[in-house]
Amino acid sequence: MITHLPQIGVYANHHLVVAKGARGGIATSDVQVVTGEARTRELARMLGDPDMRTALSHATELLRKASESPAARADTPLPRGRGQRR
Repeated sequence: MITHLPQIGVYANHHLVVAKGARGGIATSDVQVVTGEARTRELARMLGDPDMRTALSHATELLRKASESPAARADTPLPRGRGQRR
């Protein structure tokens, strides 16, 4: 699933963050799998501010509710070689 909506993203089995940038004048894209606290902070960022206590609390609550949902129980393994920042 690809989304910019944290209310949808919490239901994904894997959360990837794609960031664009530049290195030596060349456009780059980085992909990173986030879990645990990093995922909560990314969801808070999507909600408006990764450092705002309200956004962090809301992200935590969204993840809690999603984990209790039957849709969240169909876990799929992460493909081999994935999960490292490239």
